Amino acid sequence: HSLPTNTRASMRGPTAGARRTRSVAAAATCLLTVVTPGASMEDPFVFQRPDGSVHCIYHNGPNSFHAFSADGKAWTAPSTVAFNTTFGVAPQNSVPQPTPATNPSTAAEGFWCSTNADCSLLGICTPAGVCNCSGGFTGPTCGQLDLTPAPALGAAIVWPMAGVPNSSAWGFTVAYDPSDQLYHAVVDVSCGCGPHTSVHACTEFTGVLASGGYASSLVHLSSNRPDSGFTFVGVIAPATSFNPHLVRSPEGQFALYFRVNAADPMPLCTGDPNGPSSAESSLIKVCVGSNRDNCIHAGDSERGTNMYVATAESMAGPWTVSPVTVAGEGSLHVSNPSVAYIHPDTPAAALGSLVMAFRYNSPHGENNGIAYADHPAGPFTAVANLTVTPAPPAEGFNGDPLKLNRRERPGILFDPETGAPVMLYGGASFTDTDGVYRAFSLAQRFEH
Repeated sequence: HSLPTNTRASMRGPTAGARRTRSVAAAATCLLTVVTPGASMEDPFVFQRPDGSVHCIYHNGPNSFHAFSADGKAWTAPSTVAFNTTFGVAPQNSVPQPTPATNPSTAAEGFWCSTNADCSLLGICTPAGVCNCSGGFTGPTCGQLDLTPAPALGAAIVWPMAGVPNSSAWGFTVAYDPSDQLYHAVVDVSCGCGPHTSVHACTEFTGVLASGGYASSLVHLSSNRPDSGFTFVGVIAPATSFNPHLVRSPEGQFALYFRVNAADPMPLCTGDPNGPSSAESSLIKVCVGSNRDNCIHAGDSERGTNMYVATAESMAGPWTVSPVTVAGEGSLHVSNPSVAYIHPDTPAAALGSLVMAFRYNSPHGENNGIAYADHPAGPFTAVANLTVTPAPPAEGFNGDPLKLNRRERPGILFDPETGAPVMLYGGASFTDTDGVYRAFSLAQRFEH
C-alpha cells in the first residue's frame, strides 16, 4: 500500500511561497485509514466535470469540503470549505445582480496559483497567478460553491410541503428526464417531532437528525422546475429505507442507490397531507421469508445486504433491485453511496463506467472512499481513500446570517448540456423560535 504524501506547489506573486496540499494515494485492494481518531467524514457526493476531472464534496462536522482528482484515482483534498451550516438570506428589498460566467479570485486574498490543480480543477490558473473560476464556483482556489442567497429560509425548503407538521425530510436527490421534461426527486421522509420535543428524543424515534434511517421511507416527487413546485408522486421504498442517490445514465436508465436498516413496519409520513398512510403501494418491496429476489431486507452480518441499487427505464417502474458490494474495504461497514457515470475517453474511464463515493466505518471513525464499476450493481472496487482531515475554516465563512443546526447530504444538479451546476440540494435542521426541531430538504441556486 502506498502512503499519502504531502506535496508542495510553488506559487507566484509578490510574496512567493509554498502552499501545502494533501494528496491521497490510491490503493488497489484496500483503503488506508488516514484520519484522526473520532473523525466524522461522511455524506460524499461525487461528480465529473466536462474536462474529465472527478470531484467529491463531503461532510465533516459543520463544514463540507471539496476533494478532486484529474484521473479519478489520485485525489487531492485542500483545506477549502465548499459550504457550511450558515445559510445565505438576501437582504429585504434587494435586487439580485447578474454575475459573470467566470468568477476570478484576487491576489489580494493572499493566494497565487501555478497550475489548474491549484484552482481545484474548477477554474483556470491565469498567467497572473490568479484563478479564474468556472461558473458556480468561487474563492481563491475555486473550491467554494457560489450560491445565490434565498429570499428566506422558508422559500428554499422544497420538502416537506408547507403546513405539514408531521413530516421531516432529509436529503434530496434529483434527475432530469428529457422524455417527460420533469425533474424527478427522491427524498427520505420521516414522521416529524411535536412541539418542544428534544433533539435527542426526536432522533431516537424518527432518525431524521442524522439520516432518516430509522423510520423514513423513500418518496418520489416531481416538478417542471428544479427549485420549487415539487409534488408527491408515490412511495418508492418502504420504512427504514434512506440515504437515496438518483442518477440517470446516458442511455436513459434510472439508477437509485439507497440503504436499508431494520425493514420493520413503521408509520408512514410523506410530507404531503394527502399522501398515503401505509407503504403498501411502495414500488420496491420487503423480502418475505427466505426470498432474496428483487426485494430488500434488513442489514445484517451478510455483506452487501443493506446497500442497494434499483434500476428502471422509467421512474414509474418496474424497478429491478440488487444489493451493492464494494470490494477493497475488507469487513468494514459501507454505506452512504453517491454515484456518477463516467464520460468515455476521459482518464477515469480506464477505471470503470461508474464512480462511487461512499462512507465506510473504521475503528477511527467515519471515513470516505472512492470505488469504480462497469455496472450499476457492481461489483465496485475501492481505489482511493479521501479521509484527510482538512484545516478548520475561519469563522464567518460566507458572511451568511442564519446558522442551521446541520446542513448535510449535498447533491448538485448539473445542466445536462453545459455541465454547469444549477442547484445545490441537501438535508438541513433548524430549531425554531417555539423550540420545535425541524428537519427538511433545502434547494439553493448557483450563481452563474
